[in-house]
Amino acid sequence: MAQVHMNARNYDKALQVFGLMRSRNVKPSSFSYGALLRCHVAREDIAAAEDVFRALCKYGLPDVFCCNDLLRLYVKLGQLEKASAFILKMRKEDIQLDEALCMTVMEVCCKSGMIADADKILKEMNNGGVTMKSSTMVSMIEMYARNRTSVMQEQDSSSKALACQTDSSALNAALKSLLDTPGGSSIACQLIRKLAREGRTCEAKFLHEQLTQLGVKPEDSATATLIVQYGQEQKLHQAEELFESASTSFPIGAPVYNAMVDALCKCGNIEEAYRLFMKMADQGHSRDVVTISILVTHLTKHGKFQEVENIIHGCFHGEVELDTVVYNTFIKSMLESGKLYSAVNIYDRMISTGVRRSLQTFNIMISVYGLGGKLDKAAEMFAAAQELGLLIDEKIYTNMLNFYGKAGRHQEASSLFDRMKELGIMPGKISFNSMINAYATSRLHDEAEIVFQEMQSHGQVPDSTTYLALIRSYSESRCYSKAEKAIQMMLSSGITPSCPHFSHLIIAFLKADQIDEAQRICGQMQEIGVAVDLACCRAMMRAYLEHGRVDEGISLFETTRGSLKPDSFILSAAFHLYEHSGSEPEAGDVLEAIGLHGASFLRSLKVGSKLEPT
Repeated sequence: MAQVHMNARNYDKALQVFGLMRSRNVKPSSFSYGALLRCHVAREDIAAAEDVFRALCKYGLPDVFCCNDLLRLYVKLGQLEKASAFILKMRKEDIQLDEALCMTVMEVCCKSGMIADADKILKEMNNGGVTMKSSTMVSMIEMYARNRTSVMQEQDSSSKALACQTDSSALNAALKSLLDTPGGSSIACQLIRKLAREGRTCEAKFLHEQLTQLGVKPEDSATATLIVQYGQEQKLHQAEELFESASTSFPIGAPVYNAMVDALCKCGNIEEAYRLFMKMADQGHSRDVVTISILVTHLTKHGKFQEVENIIHGCFHGEVELDTVVYNTFIKSMLESGKLYSAVNIYDRMISTGVRRSLQTFNIMISVYGLGGKLDKAAEMFAAAQELGLLIDEKIYTNMLNFYGKAGRHQEASSLFDRMKELGIMPGKISFNSMINAYATSRLHDEAEIVFQEMQSHGQVPDSTTYLALIRSYSESRCYSKAEKAIQMMLSSGITPSCPHFSHLIIAFLKADQIDEAQRICGQMQEIGVAVDLACCRAMMRAYLEHGRVDEGISLFETTRGSLKPDSFILSAAFHLYEHSGSEPEAGDVLEAIGLHGASFLRSLKVGSKLEPT
């Protein structure tokens, strides 16, 4: 009856039954004491459990199940001193350990630093013919490795040396036992991979070294997993050490090379990653598609497009089996390098080899044709994606909207924007911004304003890019007051404008020869701490130069020359303004600066050119 309650985890009721036994003078047996012990263990009552265990000892040596129950309770509650003392008592009384109790003993020994005892117990079990499951041996090996790592982190150098020597001996014994079982080497390598993926690289490395010292070659996948983990942790030195030791101890395969390339990329050593990849290819190792994609992506980010082309050429001529991701990576790299013709050729090869095209493939190709000014081809890519039944998302719609807008084809952009909404794809902030930009390019400020209002009604909060597009639409349409209101609205929303937000309005005023108004906006910029950028400074300098406003042009030059990079037009304009004002020394200094910075001197510029009668 007590057992029924215990199985239902009603431990209090079970104790009531045991209490009833005592009240009725039912003499308890060793079996009932064992059940009572398990009940107190489940309730984590150490004192009661110890009392029951002492009572149980009166019947002779307790069985291994009871010993394991009490020992597990000590471990669970962190009572390592009691656990260690209990183990010594079991050893003294010569209790024969089974596999489960052995594992608990090993765990206590490792946690309390009793590695020598654990080693001795393991040898005794082997000598006694006790066969352990491979999973038990793996757990023991993992405990040895974990203990060794914690000791290395905490103890002094002399203690470390002794602990490492002991750990290695114990681990070797456990490893040898595992390696003697069928598939033991593979199981050990699985543990290395597991430890590495969990970020326990010290333990994984220790086990890797022990296997190598025993003359067993760790599987390439185990070595590769550890190298990749080192890369993720930015531990390039450890990755290089492991790669070097692995390659000198045993022949290594492609997975190890690919892992090292990956680690080098993650740690920013792109040149060495490229060199190793090419060496791997020359030696005839298979090139992993994931590694190819990672390396090409990193080379592209660093602007090393010639190296990318070398990899692409090598893959095409080396008959490497490429997948969709790699082709996409190749095409995108050529897009970013500006080699649009090469991007199209790679896409054509992708089709001819029968590689599946993804939505990203079509999106990249829309960008390729869009940047090349071939909007009809871009539209064909969009249509082809639909024909293949791909789920068209907002990103690809927005890409098409962008190129339609930049080309001034606002009607196609508007039609696509409406179709997108009809299909239930709710435009995000980027889509709304693209549509406002499309109308701004076509100088349709009313339509841009409608989209701006629609955006807000859909719960989208305008950002800096939104306001930039709106200000541009007003400025291009000469709606100066609305552009200023948009800047004020932006400030009220807590968004600080940048120079481009003001530049559209400033340049619009300058185009209308309203220099004083442009100056006023520049003054507003300075009031809120926004610095004039190079484009804005050029525009203002040109206006001052062409309208003969010499003092203002010189003032602008002198206040901005320290914050802007040297520019041929600004320096040349400053020279002419100084020369016109009779400031020969200052003009000479500017001319010297032009030569010093390797800028071009624009001799044809003329002060007051717009004041002369036509």
